Amino acid sequence: MSHVERRQREREEIRQNILVAARKIAIEDGWPSVTIRKIADRIEYTAPIVYEYFENKEALFSELVYLGFKLMHTDFDETMQLETDPKKLIMFLSMQTWDFAVNNSELYQLMFSIEKPMPNEEMIKGMELIKETFRKLNNGSEENLHELILSWICLTRGAVSTLLMSPPPPPNFGSVSPRDLYKKIVERYIETI
Repeated sequence: MSHVERRQREREEIRQNILVAARKIAIEDGWPSVTIRKIADRIEYTAPIVYEYFENKEALFSELVYLGFKLMHTDFDETMQLETDPKKLIMFLSMQTWDFAVNNSELYQLMFSIEKPMPNEEMIKGMELIKETFRKLNNGSEENLHELILSWICLTRGAVSTLLMSPPPPPNFGSVSPRDLYKKIVERYIETI
Protein backbone atom coordinates (compact mmCIF):
# COMPACT_ATOMS: atom_id res chain seq x y z
CA MET A 1 0.00 0.00 0.00
CA SER A 2 1.40 3.37 -0.97
CA HIS A 3 1.75 6.35 1.29
CA VAL A 4 -0.99 8.16 -0.66
CA GLU A 5 -3.43 5.27 -0.29
CA ARG A 6 -2.72 4.96 3.42
CA ARG A 7 -3.21 8.71 3.91
CA GLN A 8 -6.50 8.54 1.97
CA ARG A 9 -7.70 5.66 4.17
CA GLU A 10 -6.72 7.57 7.31
CA ARG A 11 -8.58 10.66 6.15
CA GLU A 12 -11.72 8.59 5.47
CA GLU A 13 -11.47 7.01 8.94
CA ILE A 14 -11.24 10.44 10.56
CA ARG A 15 -14.22 11.64 8.51
CA GLN A 16 -16.26 8.62 9.63
CA ASN A 17 -15.17 9.14 13.24
CA ILE A 18 -16.43 12.72 13.06
CA LEU A 19 -19.83 11.57 11.78
CA VAL A 20 -20.09 8.83 14.42
CA ALA A 21 -19.09 11.26 17.19
CA ALA A 22 -21.74 13.77 16.10
CA ARG A 23 -24.42 11.07 16.21
CA LYS A 24 -23.29 9.85 19.64
CA ILE A 25 -23.41 13.36 21.06
CA ALA A 26 -26.89 13.81 19.57
CA ILE A 27 -28.06 10.53 21.13
CA GLU A 28 -26.77 11.60 24.53
CA ASP A 29 -27.70 15.30 24.56
CA GLY A 30 -29.73 16.14 21.41
CA TRP A 31 -28.75 17.84 18.16
CA PRO A 32 -28.59 21.38 19.62
CA SER A 33 -25.73 20.15 21.84
CA VAL A 34 -23.59 19.00 18.91
CA THR A 35 -20.70 21.40 18.38
CA ILE A 36 -17.45 21.17 16.47
CA ARG A 37 -15.58 21.55 19.76
CA LYS A 38 -17.44 18.61 21.37
CA ILE A 39 -16.84 16.47 18.30
CA ALA A 40 -13.14 17.32 18.35
CA ASP A 41 -12.93 16.43 22.04
CA ARG A 42 -14.77 13.16 21.44
CA ILE A 43 -12.41 12.02 18.66
CA GLU A 44 -9.38 13.46 20.44
CA TYR A 45 -8.42 15.92 17.74
CA THR A 46 -8.48 19.70 17.62
CA ALA A 47 -11.39 21.71 16.21
CA PRO A 48 -9.30 22.90 13.21
CA ILE A 49 -8.87 19.25 12.20
CA VAL A 50 -12.65 18.79 12.16
CA TYR A 51 -12.96 21.96 10.06
CA GLU A 52 -10.61 20.38 7.50
CA TYR A 53 -13.36 17.83 6.85
CA PHE A 54 -16.48 19.94 7.32
CA GLU A 55 -16.67 23.68 6.69
CA ASN A 56 -19.12 24.13 9.56
CA LYS A 57 -21.73 22.32 11.63
CA GLU A 58 -24.37 22.79 8.91
CA ALA A 59 -22.16 21.00 6.36
CA LEU A 60 -21.68 18.17 8.83
CA PHE A 61 -25.44 17.94 9.44
CA SER A 62 -26.10 17.94 5.69
CA GLU A 63 -23.75 15.00 5.27
CA LEU A 64 -25.57 13.13 8.03
CA VAL A 65 -28.96 13.83 6.43
CA TYR A 66 -27.74 12.48 3.09
CA LEU A 67 -26.34 9.43 4.83
CA GLY A 68 -29.67 8.91 6.57
CA PHE A 69 -31.66 8.95 3.34
CA LYS A 70 -29.21 6.56 1.75
CA LEU A 71 -29.54 4.15 4.68
CA MET A 72 -33.31 4.47 4.77
CA HIS A 73 -33.82 3.72 1.08
CA THR A 74 -31.26 0.93 0.69
CA ASP A 75 -33.68 -1.98 0.93
CA PHE A 76 -36.53 -0.26 -0.89
CA ASP A 77 -34.66 -0.21 -4.20
CA GLU A 78 -34.08 -3.98 -3.99
CA THR A 79 -37.66 -4.67 -2.95
CA MET A 80 -39.01 -2.69 -5.92
CA GLN A 81 -37.19 -5.10 -8.21
CA LEU A 82 -38.83 -8.13 -6.57
CA GLU A 83 -42.32 -6.90 -5.64
CA THR A 84 -44.82 -5.64 -8.20
CA ASP A 85 -47.84 -4.96 -5.97
CA PRO A 86 -47.75 -1.21 -5.22
CA LYS A 87 -49.82 -1.61 -2.03
CA LYS A 88 -47.26 -4.04 -0.65
CA LEU A 89 -44.46 -1.70 -1.70
CA ILE A 90 -46.06 1.26 0.10
CA MET A 91 -46.53 -0.88 3.20
CA PHE A 92 -42.92 -2.08 2.98
CA LEU A 93 -41.63 1.48 2.64
CA SER A 94 -43.84 2.61 5.52
CA MET A 95 -42.58 -0.14 7.80
CA GLN A 96 -39.02 0.46 6.66
CA THR A 97 -39.49 4.11 7.67
CA TRP A 98 -40.75 2.99 11.09
CA ASP A 99 -37.86 0.58 11.62
CA PHE A 100 -35.35 3.20 10.53
CA ALA A 101 -36.82 5.72 12.99
CA VAL A 102 -36.68 3.16 15.82
CA ASN A 103 -33.09 2.14 15.09
CA ASN A 104 -31.77 5.60 14.18
CA SER A 105 -34.01 8.01 16.08
CA GLU A 106 -31.41 10.76 16.33
CA LEU A 107 -30.71 10.60 12.60
CA TYR A 108 -34.43 10.47 11.77
CA GLN A 109 -35.00 13.61 13.87
CA LEU A 110 -32.24 15.44 12.00
CA MET A 111 -33.45 14.26 8.59
CA PHE A 112 -36.97 15.53 9.15
CA SER A 113 -36.21 18.67 11.10
CA ILE A 114 -37.28 22.01 9.73
CA GLU A 115 -33.70 22.92 8.78
CA LYS A 116 -32.99 20.49 5.96
CA PRO A 117 -30.25 20.73 3.36
CA MET A 118 -30.94 21.08 -0.34
CA PRO A 119 -32.00 17.77 -1.89
CA ASN A 120 -29.12 15.71 -3.17
CA GLU A 121 -28.96 12.77 -5.58
CA GLU A 122 -29.89 10.20 -2.89
CA MET A 123 -32.90 12.18 -1.69
CA ILE A 124 -34.14 12.73 -5.25
CA LYS A 125 -33.67 9.05 -6.10
CA GLY A 126 -35.68 8.00 -3.05
CA MET A 127 -38.48 10.42 -3.92
CA GLU A 128 -38.58 9.12 -7.50
CA LEU A 129 -38.96 5.55 -6.22
CA ILE A 130 -41.82 6.67 -3.99
CA LYS A 131 -43.43 8.60 -6.84
CA GLU A 132 -43.22 5.63 -9.20
CA THR A 133 -44.78 3.35 -6.59
CA PHE A 134 -47.68 5.73 -6.00
CA ARG A 135 -48.11 6.16 -9.75
CA LYS A 136 -48.56 2.37 -10.03
CA LEU A 137 -51.00 2.43 -7.13
CA ASN A 138 -52.89 5.21 -8.90
CA ASN A 139 -53.12 3.11 -12.12
CA GLY A 140 -50.51 5.23 -13.88
CA SER A 141 -52.51 8.42 -13.45
CA GLU A 142 -50.86 11.71 -12.50
CA GLU A 143 -54.18 13.01 -11.16
CA ASN A 144 -53.96 13.56 -7.41
CA LEU A 145 -50.52 11.87 -7.39
CA HIS A 146 -48.82 14.61 -5.40
CA GLU A 147 -51.77 14.76 -2.99
CA LEU A 148 -51.52 10.99 -2.38
CA ILE A 149 -47.78 11.21 -1.76
CA LEU A 150 -48.06 14.24 0.50
CA SER A 151 -50.86 12.55 2.48
CA TRP A 152 -48.68 9.46 2.94
CA ILE A 153 -45.66 11.55 3.99
CA CYS A 154 -47.75 13.49 6.52
CA LEU A 155 -49.33 10.29 7.82
CA THR A 156 -46.10 8.35 8.26
CA ARG A 157 -44.02 11.20 9.64
CA GLY A 158 -46.82 12.33 11.92
CA ALA A 159 -47.43 8.81 13.20
CA VAL A 160 -43.72 8.18 13.78
CA SER A 161 -43.38 11.49 15.61
CA THR A 162 -46.48 10.87 17.71
CA LEU A 163 -45.84 7.23 18.53
CA LEU A 164 -42.05 7.31 18.93
CA MET A 165 -40.87 10.83 19.62
CA SER A 166 -43.67 12.15 21.86
CA PRO A 167 -44.27 11.31 25.51
CA PRO A 168 -46.06 7.97 25.87
CA PRO A 169 -49.84 7.92 26.26
CA PRO A 170 -51.28 7.46 29.74
CA PRO A 171 -51.51 3.92 31.16
CA ASN A 172 -54.50 1.85 29.99
CA PHE A 173 -54.69 3.96 26.82
CA GLY A 174 -54.52 0.82 24.72
CA SER A 175 -52.73 -2.46 24.54
CA VAL A 176 -51.62 -2.33 20.91
CA SER A 177 -47.88 -1.87 20.41
CA PRO A 178 -46.86 1.41 18.75
CA ARG A 179 -45.49 -0.50 15.74
CA ASP A 180 -48.75 -2.46 15.28
CA LEU A 181 -50.79 0.72 15.64
CA TYR A 182 -48.59 2.45 13.04
CA LYS A 183 -49.07 -0.51 10.69
CA LYS A 184 -52.87 -0.37 11.10
CA ILE A 185 -52.89 3.37 10.39
CA VAL A 186 -50.92 2.88 7.18
CA GLU A 187 -53.09 -0.09 6.13
CA ARG A 188 -56.22 2.05 6.51
CA TYR A 189 -54.65 4.78 4.40
CA ILE A 190 -53.71 2.33 1.64
CA GLU A 191 -57.23 0.89 1.62
CA THR A 192 -58.66 4.34 0.87
CA ILE A 193 -56.68 4.68 -2.36
